[in-house]
Amino acid sequence: MFLFGAAYYPEHRDPARWAFDLDRMAAAHINALRPGEFAWCRFEPSEGQDDFDWLDRSAGLALPRGIRLVLCPPLRTAPAWLAEARISPILAAVLPPTFSFAPWQGRVLDWNLRT
Repeated sequence: MFLFGAAYYPEHRDPARWAFDLDRMAAAHINALRPGEFAWCRFEPSEGQDDFDWLDRSAGLALPRGIRLVLCPPLRTAPAWLAEARISPILAAVLPPTFSFAPWQGRVLDWNLRT
């Protein structure tokens, strides 16, 4: 089977719109989606607390439409709790970074290399 798909981030859409989105994708013969790449803060909102409910609900709508999910590790966007508890102290000792919130992906490291 040839997979024809796209990136789709249900965590950024109103869940009431998911079925509509997926119906349009199925009509376009999309059979694979890549969700959650930037959702580590959604998968693990605090250290040790997992939440896959939103992904399970999205998959429950996609799979009956013949749309498979291809999951990639969400390593590009560490959640705020990890950045504050683990990364910040290490980086501060080497190169003081600045942090800024990006609402769609938790905190993003902003490498400010000005001296």
